[in-house]
Amino acid sequence: MIIITLFLYVSLHCAFTRNIYREWLVFFSLLYITFLIYLLFLKNIGIRGVVFQLFSWVKDLIYGDPMIVLFNILLFLPLGWILPVSWKNTILVLSAVLGVEWIQYFFYLGIFDLGDVFVNTCGFLIGTCINRWLISRWDIQVFLFYISNLLYVLANKKRANESIIRRLFFCLVLYLSRCFHFRNLPLFDVDHQDA
Repeated sequence: MIIITLFLYVSLHCAFTRNIYREWLVFFSLLYITFLIYLLFLKNIGIRGVVFQLFSWVKDLIYGDPMIVLFNILLFLPLGWILPVSWKNTILVLSAVLGVEWIQYFFYLGIFDLGDVFVNTCGFLIGTCINRWLISRWDIQVFLFYISNLLYVLANKKRANESIIRRLFFCLVLYLSRCFHFRNLPLFDVDHQDA
């Protein structure tokens, strides 16, 4: 969990400052790959099984430990930051996750679980969405202002008054105006207006 947090911190730092340090990139990539190899192949040596239920993760979420599902999502989240979103990369990650699950089953290194395949692929897709939408399209200052106001409201639920709600609304409007420049929204499109 600490490694994933550090990786996300470095990624956000690079996005905010627009500076990418090669040493950080190499170090965290090697650390992440080592961490993946350990968790995927060396954690459950001697265990073998098969679960063909695609939504077996729902049972873990409701009746078991929800942190397992969250951790499976977070495990492949950095891959979404590294690889750009495309059908080719999604199929590549899906194939790699299926290959990992097959290797776990074949070499007695874990349980082949289709639910893990689904959740790990979702983690990759969530990572690509975060990379594509939050970092490349949002104005970082507006995003930080919006998040800080949201955290203030959540921390002071009892004192959340109209001015805070107005500031959040203003920040959201400012975000929309910078993100879409209002000309991409159908409401303000000249071609759709009646004469």
